[in-house]
Amino acid sequence: MIVRSEQAIAGFKATKIRATLRRLAQGFWTADDVAREMKIDRPTAEKLIAALRSSGYVEKAPREPKGTWRNTIAGNALANATAAKAIRRQTGEDRLAEFLGRVHLLNADDAWAYRITKVVVFGSYLTDKSRLGDVDVAIRLEPRPMYQDRWSEVLLARAEEAERRGTRFSRFVDRLGWAEREAKRFLKSRSRSLSLHDLEREQVLLNRIPHRVLFEEPD
Repeated sequence: MIVRSEQAIAGFKATKIRATLRRLAQGFWTADDVAREMKIDRPTAEKLIAALRSSGYVEKAPREPKGTWRNTIAGNALANATAAKAIRRQTGEDRLAEFLGRVHLLNADDAWAYRITKVVVFGSYLTDKSRLGDVDVAIRLEPRPMYQDRWSEVLLARAEEAERRGTRFSRFVDRLGWAEREAKRFLKSRSRSLSLHDLEREQVLLNRIPHRVLFEEPD
């Protein structure tokens, strides 16, 4: 997906909506979170959420308290949208091949807390277009079985290693989530042509759209 600087969504700059959805993409959120990120009052935030829901970018979070929301697959695509020019199909194919190479590198190295057990591609890559906005891939990230008996210890060890390299964490939950974030950073490798999505979170929606399994570990 590509966004333009002059583009508007629900009366706001698309780039601002993109930045907000990107910051909220990793979990559930409320109107208060949107108000804080967008620097607007709560009533305006609630109207914005309603507009984003109508456009298919957000949805009510299942089994969560009333007023709790999450990004849809379209919302996460917008969150990961680029303002760069469209890429050639060959470039997209190259970036995807490089990504799959990093998947195998990560899986082969037990130093990583997580492994990737499934990769699915969807979106414009599966069309016959010669120019692509980006390459949308969904991944299933799972803890390595070898660490299941000391999982919290492993997560904190990864965070401590990152701190020694200069990373700073403001909350304990950020320390626990670092191992997942660093794995995704490695996989994305700063590529503006790749949009990463969580397969488990988006599976229901993926079942409704064309997609292709590129990699899956046997059970």
